[in-house]
Amino acid sequence: MIAFMIIPVVAVLVLYLNIRKVAEGSKGVLCAGLPIILTFCSFFLARHNSAFFSWVQCFMVIWLCQALWMYILWSLFLGGRAIYRKTLGKKPGRPQYKTNFVRNGARVILAATVLLTAGLLAYGIPNHYDYKTRTIDVPVTIYGKFSDLSPIKFEVKDSMNPDEKAFVESLNSPETQAVVDSVAKAMVDTRRDFNAVFFSDLHIDPLFRQEKLERLIAQCDSIRPDFILFGGDMADVHDSVLTALGYDKLMQRLSATAKVAAVGINGNHEAYMERSGSDPEGFLRKAGWIFLDDSTACVPANAPIACFTGRRDFQKARVFEEDRKSLKELTVENSMAAHLTTNRHFVPWIVLDHQPKGVEEDFGEFRPDFALSGHTHDGQFFPGNILINWIWPLAYGEGFLSGIHWLVSAGVDSWGPPVRAGSDTEIWVINFKVTQFEK
Repeated sequence: MIAFMIIPVVAVLVLYLNIRKVAEGSKGVLCAGLPIILTFCSFFLARHNSAFFSWVQCFMVIWLCQALWMYILWSLFLGGRAIYRKTLGKKPGRPQYKTNFVRNGARVILAATVLLTAGLLAYGIPNHYDYKTRTIDVPVTIYGKFSDLSPIKFEVKDSMNPDEKAFVESLNSPETQAVVDSVAKAMVDTRRDFNAVFFSDLHIDPLFRQEKLERLIAQCDSIRPDFILFGGDMADVHDSVLTALGYDKLMQRLSATAKVAAVGINGNHEAYMERSGSDPEGFLRKAGWIFLDDSTACVPANAPIACFTGRRDFQKARVFEEDRKSLKELTVENSMAAHLTTNRHFVPWIVLDHQPKGVEEDFGEFRPDFALSGHTHDGQFFPGNILINWIWPLAYGEGFLSGIHWLVSAGVDSWGPPVRAGSDTEIWVINFKVTQFEK
């Protein structure tokens, strides 16, 4: 947490000390102070659903990133130059020209940052709005049948408080076990492949274009997937604003394109919006979505095609000072999913977790079949798309985290600046290929 506070202070200090050198005295101070003040003001004013200040914020954020890396390199160069001149000195016989090298260099870099920002906007805005559709096949192996499911006995531990012990004992009661056993034996076994459309990081704000969401709805309607899966970060405006702009109906239309269910989770921006009084979870539930906040749902209930565990975002847990539940806790609470971490599961198990940090706890042999995340935006634009791979073990695409087959999406939209350079906005069409293990 301290590092996150120090980094912005250091960044502002680097920019201020370098930009003030473009002119002498108060003019240099003014040149250095104005862009920094404008950047912070645009963040505050853009929160009031202002398109104008959102565009100001867009330009200033990109400029800030370009100016920072250029002036850091310039500072390193000047430092190396000073060491060289001090250790080796000026060679005799060589004429010395009296030019303000530092001031001219600072001016050239300032002009270069503005030009580079303009270039990124010219290329990145069209690339941002034209999202890509990517496809992946995911093999899933399942074991046994519904009718093979035996009632599970849960261990009562001494470390549990009385309420927890009472809850576990109720799960182990003959009445509950008999109900689970009868339901399992009555279920029709489902053995088929299924598909899903996965997208993350919608980030609806004053610069978001509704036609992008309408295109996504039309595309999902033509695909008719079994599931629509959303990986968090829905909006950066209040849910009342979303309703006033008609996004409630659009999200309802999107959920209706799923043949079985639309499933969503929260992201770190849901934490920010909830803290300001918004209700993104209630907004999505009213639009027909199954919203999982540290919970598990097996759908459809009468004969599950898949079980989904939606984990609470790390930032939301921190903001509201609530621990994330373990995967075992998240499955035990659902009678149909209780076997997932205690036995070889007979239903595909998919985890949605906004930030791709893997799984904190050691939960044994029986891991989820697949996990989905967003959040990273694949760095969004230069130089973020380079730095991002130093921050996250799996910053983008397909890989493994905590021994789990994982997919990280770059998101269907972008945070802040609607700009993509070196990364793409995207959705994923996931084809789950289900095979049954034969003894």
